[in-house]
Amino acid sequence: MKYDTIVIGAGVSGLTTAILLAQNGRKVALLEKSHAIAPTIRGFFRENVYFDTGFHYAGMLGPDEPLTRLCERLGILSHIKIGEDKKTVGDRFYCTDPEFKFDFKMKLQNLAQELTESFPDEEEAITRFLQDIKYFLDTINEDLFRVVMDPTSIFQNAHLSLTQYLRENFKSPELQTLLSLHALLYGSLPEETSLLYHSMVVGAYYDRSRQVVDGGYAIAQAFENELQKYNVDIYTNCTVDQIFINDDRTIKAIGLEGGEVVGCDDCVFTGHPRMLIDMLPEGSMRPVYHSRLQGLEDTSSAVVIYCVSEKASLDNNFHNMILAHKLFPEMYDLEGGFEDRFMFISHSLSDGHVGGTSIICPCRFEDVGQWGSSKTGQRPLAYCQWKERVADTIVGVVKQYYNDALGDLRIIDVASPLTFRDYMNAPSGCLYGAKHKVTDMPFMSRTRIKGLYLSGQAIVAAGLMGAMLSGFLSAAAITGEDYRETMQ
Repeated sequence: MKYDTIVIGAGVSGLTTAILLAQNGRKVALLEKSHAIAPTIRGFFRENVYFDTGFHYAGMLGPDEPLTRLCERLGILSHIKIGEDKKTVGDRFYCTDPEFKFDFKMKLQNLAQELTESFPDEEEAITRFLQDIKYFLDTINEDLFRVVMDPTSIFQNAHLSLTQYLRENFKSPELQTLLSLHALLYGSLPEETSLLYHSMVVGAYYDRSRQVVDGGYAIAQAFENELQKYNVDIYTNCTVDQIFINDDRTIKAIGLEGGEVVGCDDCVFTGHPRMLIDMLPEGSMRPVYHSRLQGLEDTSSAVVIYCVSEKASLDNNFHNMILAHKLFPEMYDLEGGFEDRFMFISHSLSDGHVGGTSIICPCRFEDVGQWGSSKTGQRPLAYCQWKERVADTIVGVVKQYYNDALGDLRIIDVASPLTFRDYMNAPSGCLYGAKHKVTDMPFMSRTRIKGLYLSGQAIVAAGLMGAMLSGFLSAAAITGEDYRETMQ
């Protein structure tokens, strides 16, 4: 069988690309290594409890906002239910040494007031920073296409790293900590990340973040409905070994594990770009491009403890909690034990199930590297014991500081970088693909091999909207269709 387009990877960008191409009349196949589509975000149910995995909150999901418009264009908006907008506080931050607390109020004007009241001597710099963020958000609302294609034209200091900007403009270590904090949303260190990229990811989160009822699972189901509507062929448990190209450097076919070969005119690869090196024939990439792929660094991974908290389940206004034991930049140092690392606590929103509580703590792949050759369901006893010890340590720290808000925590499951590597097909268990470093040139959707396109978080940005946008860019590159009306 031959397809017009084969999309490798059924994450959000692959699902987006497949739907848009199918809407355009193309015969599309979607190949996914995992057992189900959207393995990163789809969450899971256990003991009548729903847990979000790769998707917790999203910005720009209000009426006629950009992410809402993208979902509507894809046909998935009518299949999801956005949580009621009642909260006034998004994240509640607590640092233990030195001890201080801060509530990130939703809406930029409320956040600006809270920051200037807490740091009156830095009011001018705070105002300037948040005004830049607001201008950036206003431009996203008015012309998302321009932001995606040429963001540096609308944002001052785009070339600076986040660390450089914070040190040049703010004096207080506590304030620097607060403004760097949400680097955890994209898994890179502040000194590696441009102020532009940080603003692109966190600006909408600052202004108003929303949950989806049944989270990533509902989004995955919505995508599946639309894929069926447009007769997209979905193949799960399907591993791609090779991408074949013709002598004239055009796409020929896709080789699957087991030897099957499937022909296609175009191929969209949505995985970590570095994985292309092993799939393409040797010498098919230019040396410079090969070096770029090989040099890509992975975003961070984590240990995630999935718990049941009776108090959180009954609290309709539960706030995300971020716990740290040090200030910027030392708080990002992972050399110490898990008890010294920062932690992010979130609660899932479910309709008909209990919402689970997730505790996310950064973890290096080398922390579990000694068991790297093992597979899911066949891990050695020492690894299971390590997970148990780490989970007990992290939960013990959380209960020490948040017992009043969370009460008893019953651990349901624990994930590590090995879990994310195997379930998400992510090198080193990285949660957000390749890093967007301030020193790196962005990747384009179109490659020098005719008919081969890239999509995914490495192209535009991390998160739901970044992944969707990369799918729109890939589809536009293939079909020539103009999606700017959707983005304005």
